[in-house]
Amino acid sequence: MVVTGVADRVTGQIKHLVYLDAFLPTNGKSLVDYVAPERQGAVIKVGREIGCVGPIIGIRGLTKPEAVAWSRAGW
Repeated sequence: MVVTGVADRVTGQIKHLVYLDAFLPTNGKSLVDYVAPERQGAVIKVGREIGCVGPIIGIRGLTKPEAVAWSRAGW
């Protein structure tokens, strides 16, 4: 999501973008628009509480505790 916003602001400096295992957002959409409706409230709550949203574990399919912990490191 972030790289799309940045690329939009520096179009003359970027020739190509490659999205690998990432959201490909449509203009005017936010991360919440791509989250399952039953999870949107939780994503919004976290964003309001800490000012950003970290990795969305369920979407990534991580289930092993050590993989979840690694993915959340720094958040």
